[in-house]
Amino acid sequence: MLAVIGPTGDAATGAALPAYDEAVLPLLTVSSLQIAYEARVNAAFFQASPSYAALSLPIVTRLLRSSGAGRLGILIDRSGGQAAYQAGCAANLMVPGLTGGTTHLRVVPAGTTGLGPVVADLLAHRSDALLYAGDAAGAAPASWARTARCTRTVPAGRRRRRRRRMGEGPGSVAFG
Repeated sequence: MLAVIGPTGDAATGAALPAYDEAVLPLLTVSSLQIAYEARVNAAFFQASPSYAALSLPIVTRLLRSSGAGRLGILIDRSGGQAAYQAGCAANLMVPGLTGGTTHLRVVPAGTTGLGPVVADLLAHRSDALLYAGDAAGAAPASWARTARCTRTVPAGRRRRRRRRMGEGPGSVAFG
């Protein structure tokens, strides 16, 4: 055997790497997207997919560059683990260089259920677009229905502009 294709997912990859390093066997994954894993002696590990951080590039491009928005509100929900953290932080770092825009970043602890006040804060800081980086439960329609109540405090004209830019529904602003 020359190499192994697998495992799938970040946790399985992290658990499998020591065994493949010990066997000095190259490992290729097509679905593990973390930026870094523990240091290893025989680092013959290849990722065939972009990292969570690299996936932030099209998000930033879509939310700001193509829409003309200038300020991105970023909500990192730690329930989403490393995937959410890496995507949200990378987007935060990319915005000034790619778009000349600014960001307002908020991080909430894992298990936070009331996102409404945090979203209200993002909107109060004049965010033109919102990025949710977290798990699927936080991005669920029920969560964004609660969030929508906060957007009612934004003047109607501004809400309409945001919807034209972002599209309707939770899938257009929530990534998890």
